[in-house]
Amino acid sequence: MLPFIFGIAAGAGAVVAVNNRKEIKEKVAEGAGKAKEIAAEGAEKVKDAASDLKESVSKKYNEYTSENRDDLTKIKGIGKAFQEHLYSEKIYTYDAVANMSEKQITLMEEKYSFKGDFKESITDAKELTDGKK
Repeated sequence: MLPFIFGIAAGAGAVVAVNNRKEIKEKVAEGAGKAKEIAAEGAEKVKDAASDLKESVSKKYNEYTSENRDDLTKIKGIGKAFQEHLYSEKIYTYDAVANMSEKQITLMEEKYSFKGDFKESITDAKELTDGKK
């Protein structure tokens, strides 16, 4: 009789497992659908943000014509040639020079063999930006 009871219990367990499997499969599919929706919404937001950024950068870049670029030769240590190097790197204003990152400074010093201490030029650019000069 004991083997018969074990058989019934195993059969019942199998039925429960099959029923739970269906339910689990449905919940996983439902969750995957929600995840796809969320991912699609996120992708759309990123796409919109990238488009806005591209437009903003493009607008800012186009603002700098030869008429509204700062004369960077007024910055200590920067002559005509180095000014052109800065322009070629999209650095057009005293403010842009004053706010250069360490990475940008290193690039300019190495790429264009800047003679002298470029950090002095940065300090001078900050003074020009603040109107102290």
